[in-house]
Amino acid sequence: MEKKALLRKLNWFYSLEINQVALYQSQSREAGDPHLARALRKFAEIEQGHVENIRETIEKLGETPTLIGEVAGAITGKIAGRLTSLSSRERTLRFNIALEKKAIIHYKELIGQVDDPAVKDLLWNNMIDEELHTFWMLRKVAQRRRGLKRLRAKSQTKE
Repeated sequence: MEKKALLRKLNWFYSLEINQVALYQSQSREAGDPHLARALRKFAEIEQGHVENIRETIEKLGETPTLIGEVAGAITGKIAGRLTSLSSRERTLRFNIALEKKAIIHYKELIGQVDDPAVKDLLWNNMIDEELHTFWMLRKVAQRRRGLKRLRAKSQTKE
């Protein structure tokens, strides 16, 4: 892959990861559930690591990360975090899952196009973190649904 194309992609991921940091930070502040709030803060910390690693990679390639991506990513992440926090916990998680799945698809795509072993390693590590976030959130959604089914079953047996 050409250096210019790689930098364009890395800057896109840089913006995406900044967005996810702001999203998870915002959602964690609004979460009523302390477990979910802590998990979202942890996800934000991991995503911040992605931001820093991508920034370092861009700089090693002789460029500066996009300022527009920094600003736009942070703003859109905060807004999305506030808006998704207004809906149910399940909808918030489903929104996050959709974002993570999209990131995974893009990471897989770029992994297949990159030859540089260090960049490829970075992409693999970030993608696996995104997969772990997705699995955790999917599990939470499934647990919540099972809990709701049990509540419905109990209320029906009492009637």
